Amino acid sequence: MNLTIGLRDIGISAPGLENWDSARSRLRSLLPAHAEPAEFHYAPPEQLPRNERRRATRITRLAFAACADALRNQPADTASLLRTVFATCSGDMDTLDGICRALAQPEIALSPLQFHNSVHNATAGYWSIAGGVRCASTSISAFDGTFAAGLLEAATQLADAPAQPVLMVCYDIPPPQPLQQGRPVTRPFALALLLEAATSTGWQMTLSAQTGTETPLPEPAWEQLRLDNAAARSLPLLRQLALGTAGSIDLPGASGILRVDCTPQPA
Repeated sequence: MNLTIGLRDIGISAPGLENWDSARSRLRSLLPAHAEPAEFHYAPPEQLPRNERRRATRITRLAFAACADALRNQPADTASLLRTVFATCSGDMDTLDGICRALAQPEIALSPLQFHNSVHNATAGYWSIAGGVRCASTSISAFDGTFAAGLLEAATQLADAPAQPVLMVCYDIPPPQPLQQGRPVTRPFALALLLEAATSTGWQMTLSAQTGTETPLPEPAWEQLRLDNAAARSLPLLRQLALGTAGSIDLPGASGILRVDCTPQPA
């Protein structure tokens, strides 16, 4: 299996890495991201109507921030024309925790809003409302291989229909206790990739199945961040793109290793 795709733009949202422009320089030098998770602001998505904006939970707000960053250089109507892949390992654990706590009470009181936000494609639904999107959307999960699974899904869609770009976003947030004990994540992280069919300009990425081990980061604090959040498994690839040089990155996949060979094309 070999799939070659093009990369048009990148978005990111995480403590100390609020957008791709600021993250790129830190990734090049592996300077620490100083912001603490408690200081991170989950901004309400301006793309949504007021009622939906109020109902959007932390994880949807995080994903929207990365998507907005990836589309910052695109025309205003771009979102409505894109197929989307939403990849999240755990989904909305805040809502899941709230439902579990409600079910444990003597008098069970569950709101329709809790159920609405609990489904795995809730963020995709908000995105379709925000942009009037009627294009195909896939929501996917693969534990620590979630980013690779989302990237492979997007590449497969491009191989099937190369004329229409794909926005792939991968995101996860720290779950509340006691869910934190089962899935220890301490920092929110989201990235979005605006992908298209391979062209003679920009970046080309070739995906292939491999055996071996995933690519680590050489600096301990960044490596800890990579291991802390399934979406942050993307960091070695993001660093390669920030460096602007050709290279190969091995990502943990749903089964085995997904290798991404990155090649910058001449402008």
